[in-house]
Amino acid sequence: MKLLLVFLLALTLSACANNTLKDIGYSDDEIKVIESLSDDSINIIEKEPYDSELMDLINDPTFDEAKLDEYLALDGLDADDRLMIVNKGYYSDTYDATTLALMKTSYYIHDRLDRYLAYIDSVGETDLRSVVEHVNCDRDHEVYTDTMVSDTSKGDLMIANKYYTIEDYVPEDLVHIDSYYGLDAYLDRDTYEAYTAMADQMMSEGIDVWITSAYRSYDSQVNIYNRYLATDPQEVVDTYSARPGFSDHQTGRVVDLIEPGGDLGSFEYTDAKAWLDEHAYEYGFILRYPEDKEDITGYMYESWHYRYVGKEVAKYIHDTGITFDEYYAYFIGS
Repeated sequence: MKLLLVFLLALTLSACANNTLKDIGYSDDEIKVIESLSDDSINIIEKEPYDSELMDLINDPTFDEAKLDEYLALDGLDADDRLMIVNKGYYSDTYDATTLALMKTSYYIHDRLDRYLAYIDSVGETDLRSVVEHVNCDRDHEVYTDTMVSDTSKGDLMIANKYYTIEDYVPEDLVHIDSYYGLDAYLDRDTYEAYTAMADQMMSEGIDVWITSAYRSYDSQVNIYNRYLATDPQEVVDTYSARPGFSDHQTGRVVDLIEPGGDLGSFEYTDAKAWLDEHAYEYGFILRYPEDKEDITGYMYESWHYRYVGKEVAKYIHDTGITFDEYYAYFIGS
């Protein structure tokens, strides 16, 4: 008898809920979908106006029933936008077309939304991928102003550029470069071991390559930078040389390469450069300052300048075509 009463009560409650949902405007088919949810969720839906996007929300594989009230609060937006905003935590004061498009742009960082929008306003940029790229790489700020201290504990993934200083950092495990591979200089041990493996393979294929510059101390960079200042104005020098404490070379994970008898300027046209374009990432190296990326990296194209970041990161950068600056902003810095 008790079981029968419970069953009848359940039928009564279900009928009431069904009537409420019908009154709101849901069809019989839609009510069947809603009734697959928990009682708490049904109660939430019953208190809201008819939502034409609700079925798409519920049927989406990324739908999280625990966040139902958050999805419903974004009425006026389509299901895909609500799922993106709630699931990724992309909450904002407004969701105009530009903001929503930015949120869907590759490598978008939500903490930088205001900066993206300000950058669009200031330069009139309409290519949102370009906006995200520039702001992620801090190109909406003046170089060498409000700089940050780089986290050198990131090791191979530390960054040194015009916005991040490594101050007077000295790599802990520097090793001397054998004269077989290049000049009298030093490299971080892991970088050196990766480089020699790469160079050995190149030379086994009849391609000669030579290290012409590697680790530079803070003091070395002072001398280099000042020497350039003696011939060029600072704004010109800054396009091809780092200020002391901001040099990629100071990480100990950089090699500048030439073919024996060649020079930096001609390296772009060598067999060694062609080989590196195809295989450097396999050994953990990236071209640090690529062609046509000067407005992102802040430096002129350097066909000879290779940075060790490890095989996994080098492959990602190679496959996607992004710069290390943007990789750092999206995957490390944020």
